[in-house]
Amino acid sequence: MIRRLAIFLMALALLTGGLAVYQAFNEELTVTGTGVSASDAAETPDTYDAWTRAIAHRQFLGLTYGQEARGVDESRFVTYTLRLKNNGLLPADAVEMQLMSDAGDVAAFQSPEKLSIGPGEEKTLSMTLLTRTGTGLRRDVLVTFYVWGRHHAMRYTMTQ
Repeated sequence: MIRRLAIFLMALALLTGGLAVYQAFNEELTVTGTGVSASDAAETPDTYDAWTRAIAHRQFLGLTYGQEARGVDESRFVTYTLRLKNNGLLPADAVEMQLMSDAGDVAAFQSPEKLSIGPGEEKTLSMTLLTRTGTGLRRDVLVTFYVWGRHHAMRYTMTQ
């Protein structure tokens, strides 16, 4: 009887240790850039007006970069899209992406705003940037998230 209990406890300890090692090696998300699309702000003047009005009244829900838009004809919207996969055994919470700004960047908005990715799940996250026409599309993206209360940050470069 004691021998069976010892074997059972040993097997349980090995299983628990194996799961802990697996989680330790799979705690990071797999990040894949799925696309960069740009459009002139003049194509969607209502969206441009809503963004600039919200920024001027300090009611914009995204990130602002301290630059002012120069007008609808000199601005464009650029959308960066990532596919994120959680290979771990624990959920990734408060997943966010932040663009490293470039000269001419005005503001950015993440969609969806709040994202959690469960174990084995794959989700799409995008960020739309309002920037001046003529700025490059290449940006570094910082993806941040929490796994069991522990903060993680990953850098990814988006190109056209």
